[in-house]
Amino acid sequence: MVLSAATPVVVHVSNSDGWTVAAAIAAAVAAGAALWSLIYARRTVRSAEDLLAATRKAHDEEMAERRAALDQEMVERHRALDQEIALRRIEQAQRVLDVSIELREVSFLVVSSRDPEANREQLPAYGAKLGAALAGLAALGVPPLDELAELARQVEQKTLPEIQIMGQAEAGIRRVRNLFDTDATLQLGAS
Repeated sequence: MVLSAATPVVVHVSNSDGWTVAAAIAAAVAAGAALWSLIYARRTVRSAEDLLAATRKAHDEEMAERRAALDQEMVERHRALDQEIALRRIEQAQRVLDVSIELREVSFLVVSSRDPEANREQLPAYGAKLGAALAGLAALGVPPLDELAELARQVEQKTLPEIQIMGQAEAGIRRVRNLFDTDATLQLGAS
């Protein structure tokens, strides 16, 4: 039999002494208190379940917000890294251009007979410097400049006449300037 709060409890006592009646009433009160405790416990459990569900929902929402923020941060970091790499490519291409210009100027000084021996001795160093700058540029993912790499090798090994060095350096300068205009990897905002 299930009792609800609306069901009255009737206790019949016959031929009993006072203590028996008191015990019966105490038992009825204890049963009522136990029933009320069960109802209260069930309400408490429901309340705890509701609180747990609300907490879980709030946690899931917070984790989703954190994931979104982390994803946005990663996008920003990738964008910043792409910009940094593009800037380094531009700087390295500028170094190649600068060394090519220096090589052309030194070879011009040799060809024009302005202290040819002193300048002739500097040419291999400029060839090595150009080779190193080209290697740095290639390491950053810029397409190789094979003509300039060959020029750097020949200048360093002293196998090319100064007049040809001057002409090939000029062609290399034009090639690098063209690269600045046409290569997307040498543009800020490119990836």
